[in-house]
Amino acid sequence: MFGSLVVVLPTSHEGGALVLRHNNEEWTFDSAKEISGHATPTDVEHEVTLVKSGYRVTVTYNLYFSTTPSATPTTPTVNEHPIVESALEVELRRLLADLTFVPQGGHLMFGLRHQYPVDLDTYYPRRDNKAALQAMVAYLKGSDAAILRVCRELVLKISLQLVFEDEVEGYRDEQGRYKPAKLLVACDQVVNLASDSAGDSELFDLLRECYDGKLLTSYEDDKADIDVLWATRLPKFNRLKAMYPAYGNEASLQHT
Repeated sequence: MFGSLVVVLPTSHEGGALVLRHNNEEWTFDSAKEISGHATPTDVEHEVTLVKSGYRVTVTYNLYFSTTPSATPTTPTVNEHPIVESALEVELRRLLADLTFVPQGGHLMFGLRHQYPVDLDTYYPRRDNKAALQAMVAYLKGSDAAILRVCRELVLKISLQLVFEDEVEGYRDEQGRYKPAKLLVACDQVVNLASDSAGDSELFDLLRECYDGKLLTSYEDDKADIDVLWATRLPKFNRLKAMYPAYGNEASLQHT
């Protein structure tokens, strides 16, 4: 399920406004006076305020991606961010034309602004973890879809990546305060940490050895596997903590 469609029937009531929140923004819709409907992605937080009188009656539909062709012609995707998309394309074209821009080549990464469901039922039985993640390219939305369209227009190679943050042994600053070190590892496939053990090694080693993960930040003797330029930062609101078994002097649960 990637979202829901809610139809509010025109029953007499007071209150019951719908409040939507996403990426530190908030919108309020009052459906008390007329029939209305709204479709929201699963990563948008929603709240219905107190119904003070009457009855607020709704019909809710869960929305799923269909893998079978539809006999009904589909409506072309609406470009929600034409100005932003145009500006992004102009800037990327300028950078790519500059011979001093990553002259040895590299990877340009965009932190996506939405969450997406992964179809595990289809891909996990085949153990095709990479296809499970890359299939989500077809379902990018909003500003994420705008970035995808621009990159395709510029004939750039596109790949979705899961980025893991691994907190490893850090250092002490001049005041003696401990500073943890955080490493970033990118994987181009779905990772199931619940069934894997990091053993005595660090999580970033497990991701590199078992999931072809690429270390994005250097750490002690481990150099970064690829050179990365972040076009947009990784947002905090779509991060998830993942537990995994780790073993040192005794077994424990860690998270990334």
